[in-house]
Amino acid sequence: MNNSKIAIIGDGVFTEFVLSTSLKQVDSNTSKFIVFSENQNRLNELRESHNINTTSDPKNLADASVVLLALQSRDAEKIVPKIKNEISSSAMVMSVVDHWKISRLEEIFPTQAVIRVEVTPAIINADGVITYVTGSKQAVDSDIFIQMIFSRLGKVFRAESEEEFERIGNVFLAATVASNQVIKSMIRGAINAGL
Repeated sequence: MNNSKIAIIGDGVFTEFVLSTSLKQVDSNTSKFIVFSENQNRLNELRESHNINTTSDPKNLADASVVLLALQSRDAEKIVPKIKNEISSSAMVMSVVDHWKISRLEEIFPTQAVIRVEVTPAIINADGVITYVTGSKQAVDSDIFIQMIFSRLGKVFRAESEEEFERIGNVFLAATVASNQVIKSMIRGAINAGL
């Protein structure tokens, strides 16, 4: 996968995280990355800030070896049908789309290896926890590639099943909500104490 072209579908915060950390990991070889979005202004921003290739034409995704669906579910519903037929049958498709199970990903991408990925917000500080689960077709080097891309964001774990993956995701969510409440409570307490 060292010479792989990596397509990121989406232009949001997760795309920014992946670009910022991955470009360091692959020695700033920006020619490997292409970001797809229908928002031309956002593509211009990403191209200028990260010196990467961008496109709003699905045909430009055809030679990507790895495709990362970095979308919210509502956006994925609109965008994935527009790009799915342009993705190479030998590509590895990774998804951070909430609630899109392996079965759905394999229905959309029947010939590709698919992987679901879940991350904690602490990836911002490279202290995150990243968990992934693979579908029934596994790319030979998917574990290596996942480690390469995500190890700079924190600890990477492979779930043995989708059920385990989702239980871990529920723990991530609970921990995030609990941390948020503790922080808010500490701020309110400090304000009330006159600090």
